[in-house]
Amino acid sequence: MSELLVQSYIPYKIVGGLRFLDRAVVKDLLAYLRLLYQPSDRVSFLRVVNTPKRGVGAVSISKFLDWNDASGKDIISGLLAVEEADTLTARAKRPLLEFGLSNTARFAAGN
Repeated sequence: MSELLVQSYIPYKIVGGLRFLDRAVVKDLLAYLRLLYQPSDRVSFLRVVNTPKRGVGAVSISKFLDWNDASGKDIISGLLAVEEADTLTARAKRPLLEFGLSNTARFAAGN
């Protein structure tokens, strides 16, 4: 990533001891991009589902992924259809749906 900044003549300064790619914010950004590009990427989904905090607990995430696997949908499609998930409470569905809608909107805005 730092090489791309240099190649693009974008000045940047790394403050502190972490390398650019080791920073949490960079890893989070890359996970968001991977999830948009590969909507079935579970690792990226697990990294960003609560970044920023959405109040989705581990049990709700597990139930969502189980339901999503059974439905045969990719993760983004599953998030958009989460209202169909009978294993989740309405309280758990809301932040998952909002997460799916926000990511779909980001992707659509980039096209």
